[in-house]
Amino acid sequence: MRRLLVDVTRTVQAGLHTGIQRVVRRLWHALYASEEALQLEVLAVMFEGAQWRDLGCLPSHPLEGSASAQVTHTPYQGAQIVPGVGDVLLMADASWYVDPWPAVDAALENGAGLVGFVHDMFPLDQPQWFKPELQPRFAWHFEQLAHRASLLLTPSCAVQSTVVRHLDRLTRCGKIHAVAQVLCLPLGANFLQTPGGTPVDSAHSGAALPSPLTTDIDFVLMVGTVEPRKNHALVLDVFEQLWQQGHLRQLVIVGAPGWCSENMQYRLHNHSEQGKRLHWLSHQGDAELHALYTHARALVFPSLNEGFGLPLAEAAHVGCPVVCSDIPVLRELAGQWPTYLPLDDMQQWVDTLGQLPPQKHERAPTRTWNAVASELVDLLHVARNVY
Repeated sequence: MRRLLVDVTRTVQAGLHTGIQRVVRRLWHALYASEEALQLEVLAVMFEGAQWRDLGCLPSHPLEGSASAQVTHTPYQGAQIVPGVGDVLLMADASWYVDPWPAVDAALENGAGLVGFVHDMFPLDQPQWFKPELQPRFAWHFEQLAHRASLLLTPSCAVQSTVVRHLDRLTRCGKIHAVAQVLCLPLGANFLQTPGGTPVDSAHSGAALPSPLTTDIDFVLMVGTVEPRKNHALVLDVFEQLWQQGHLRQLVIVGAPGWCSENMQYRLHNHSEQGKRLHWLSHQGDAELHALYTHARALVFPSLNEGFGLPLAEAAHVGCPVVCSDIPVLRELAGQWPTYLPLDDMQQWVDTLGQLPPQKHERAPTRTWNAVASELVDLLHVARNVY
């Protein structure tokens, strides 16, 4: 393998810093920082039509990474490059929102290989969680990726089995013939970093809680885009019961407004406890989020399903206790670390979140992004027919 080209087109163009974009940024940073150790040239690339450009450096985001320095943007006009023999193109971005295939085909025709990262298959399996137009767009994207890629990576075994099922369906329908390998590559947990890219230890982050929160507040944290799958309604119902019972414990929700969530957004904005015992922080940087994990009594995570569950990994890395839904993918990720509760028993959620004992945060074993980068390159070396 000559070069690893990490497609960051959608991340740069969208200007977002939520789930997939955070993964793309941390994965590229880890790969780029480990170039010498991995004996591999790593490029952040964007496509335009059938052409590729090397950005030189992935532009930083204002909400990314540093607890101690102002992050600045980097211009992203790059030099044109021509991927070819010995190059591997890694597509881990939300590329279904754009049209990468002319550029991908040009690279493949010139001898490059293609690896795709499939974060989840929910737009196909649970389309009611999304806007109607996403399902056909995502289905087309997955079919095109499956037709071209030699290797597909997933963040969990749960997603791996789902991807294999969909590949089998496409094969039976005659839409693809050569089936890609599907391998599992769990994600990292250390999102906070110094300006130079070095991960910051949780005990020395120097991050302050976002206003109006202070370190003497007893609060439970919920992290995730406000959208149906994250199940904000359950948590708010639980805390309304607790507040009616006289509990002073506060609920802090961190997440950007998402799709199909207009009713929940209205409920949060207009809640009688908003700014008192309820706080919705829609855009927080990695440093502020790190501080919230550090000071929270617990992370509550009642998700209906996940491809991986980044907030659990982040909480475990900092040592924040977790109360989450009892679903297989979270048990795969977190093992015995969290308190698991059934989604159909609201009283258990009320009792558990109302009786959280004071406890010292103790970090659980988690993966670093450097380890993820190293394992990714190992998988590329051992996978068949990637380049």
